[in-house]
Amino acid sequence: MAQDTPGYAFILALIVVLLIVWVFWAIGQCLAVLLHETGHWVAARIMGKKNCGIVVGGLKHDATAISSLRMIHFGTWPWNKGFTHYTPPPRTVGEVLLIAGSGPLVSGLLSGLGIIVAWLHVLPIPAWIVVAPLWLANVRVFVVSIWPGPLVADRHATDALPPESDVYFILQQIQQFRSRKRLENS
Repeated sequence: MAQDTPGYAFILALIVVLLIVWVFWAIGQCLAVLLHETGHWVAARIMGKKNCGIVVGGLKHDATAISSLRMIHFGTWPWNKGFTHYTPPPRTVGEVLLIAGSGPLVSGLLSGLGIIVAWLHVLPIPAWIVVAPLWLANVRVFVVSIWPGPLVADRHATDALPPESDVYFILQQIQQFRSRKRLENS
C-alpha cells in the first residue's frame, strides 16, 4: 500500500496541472479575443467611428443588447469569439483594411512576442504552465483571424452570427466595393 502512494501522488499532480492548464486556456481564449477586438476598436476610433463596442462571446443580435452604452460586453459562453461594432460602416477599402486588419495585427504581434519570450528563455519552466495556454489561445485567435475562407459555426453558438475570419471579411468587402464601382462606371 505504501509503495502505491507515489504513483497516486503523480497522477493527482498530473490531474491538477492539466486542470490548471485548462483554466488558463479558457481564460486565455477570453483575453486573446478581447485583445484582438481591442485592435479593431482602436482602429475604428482612430477612423472616427462612433458607438464603438466590443462583444466577447455570443450575443443575441437585438438592438438593445448591442446599442448599450457599455464599451465591452461579455455575451454567452463560449468566449472564444467576438466582434467589434461601430457606426457608420466603412466607406472605403482603406477603412476596411485598417479596421479589419488591426485585430490580426495585434494577435500576430502578441503571438510573435510569445515566440520571442520562449526563444530567449526569459521565463522559468513552471511559469509556462500559465503562459503556454495563454500564448496558444492567442495563436488560435490569430490563425482563425487570417483564415481566408468562411469558418464553421460553433455548435454551442446558436445565437451568434455565422463566423467569418478577418481576412475573409476583408476579401468580401473588397469584392463589394469593386462591384459598386463597376455599377457606378456602367
